[in-house]
Amino acid sequence: MNRRVLTLLLSGLLILGMAGCRPSTGASPEAGAVTLRLWVHQNPTFEAGYQALIDAYHQAHPNVTITMETFDYSTYIQTLQTAMPAGEEADIVQMFGTWVCGYAGRLAPAPADVMTVEQAQQLYYAAPIGGYICDDTLYGLPLLSTVTEWQVVDPVLFNDTTNWVGTAFFSGQAAIAYIGPWAVSMGLTDYPDFGEFGYFVLPHVGDEPIFVADSGWGLSVSPNSEHQDIAWDFVRFAAAEPANALQWNITSSTIPAIPENAESAELAQALPWITEELSQLPYGRYLGTMPDRDQVMYQIIYPHILNVLQQVETVDQALAAIDAEANATFR
Repeated sequence: MNRRVLTLLLSGLLILGMAGCRPSTGASPEAGAVTLRLWVHQNPTFEAGYQALIDAYHQAHPNVTITMETFDYSTYIQTLQTAMPAGEEADIVQMFGTWVCGYAGRLAPAPADVMTVEQAQQLYYAAPIGGYICDDTLYGLPLLSTVTEWQVVDPVLFNDTTNWVGTAFFSGQAAIAYIGPWAVSMGLTDYPDFGEFGYFVLPHVGDEPIFVADSGWGLSVSPNSEHQDIAWDFVRFAAAEPANALQWNITSSTIPAIPENAESAELAQALPWITEELSQLPYGRYLGTMPDRDQVMYQIIYPHILNVLQQVETVDQALAAIDAEANATFR
C-alpha cells in the first residue's frame, strides 16, 4: 500500500453539520410558505453538506423552502461586490470570515436571541469566530477556517493555477503537500484507492504551538431579507448545534471549530488522519481584519514566495517587499 505524508497547518476549522441533524429549537418560523435563497461558493462536499442541512431544516419546518445557488470562487467574489451594494444578495450568504468586517455595513447583526457575542466566544474556538465580530457586534457564524495552500517543491510545475496541490498529491505528483483536510474528501472521491496518508504537526517557535488562521467560511444574513428571523434560525440550526456541526465535519473531512466536537470519539473514528492536530486547536489566533485579504495572500505573498523559490529574490528582499506592499493595502 502506498504511503504518503500530508502536512497540515491547522486549516479546516469547521462548525457546520449535515446528516443526522437535530431539529431546530430556536425561534419558530412564521406560518405560511417561505422561500429563502442561499449563496455559497462551489465545493462538492460543502454543497452536499448544505443540502443535507436544508433538507433537515425543511423536514422540521415544512413551510420553509431554501434554494441553494452556487458560484465558482472568482465569480462569487464579483457577485458579492456588485449585488450587495444594490441590495440584491440572497437571504443567506456564505462569507469568508476575514471579509466580514469589510461587508459589515451590508450584513444584518445577529439578534441576541440567536446568539450574543459572549455566547459565540464561548461556543467556538477563537480563530474561527474572530472574523465575525466587528466592533463588538456579531455578523454571522463561522463554518470553516482555512489557510492559503502552496506547493512545497518546483514552483514552475506546481503553482496556484497548474497542478493544484490537492490534485498533485492524490494523483501521485507530490509526496508531501501543504493543504487542509477539507481536500481529503475531494481527493478520496477522485482517487478512492489512494492508500495510506497522514497529517503531521508543523514545528512551532516558542513553548506553545500558537498559530495564525483565517476566520474562514461562515453564514451571514442579508439585511434586505424579508424573513430575517427565519434566515437566522437556519444559520443557528446549521452552525451552532454541535450535533449538526459534527456531521458536517465528518462528511467534508474538516476540523471542528466547536471544542466538544473536536473531542468526539465519533470524529476520531471517522477521520483518524486529523486527530494529530486536534490538541493544537485552542492555540489558534485570528489573523485579523484586512481591507483585502485575497490581495495580500494571492497578489502579494504568493508571488514573492515564488520569486524566492525561483531565486529571483532573496528571502530578505521578499520579506521587505511583502511587509511594504501588505501594509500599503491599509492606506
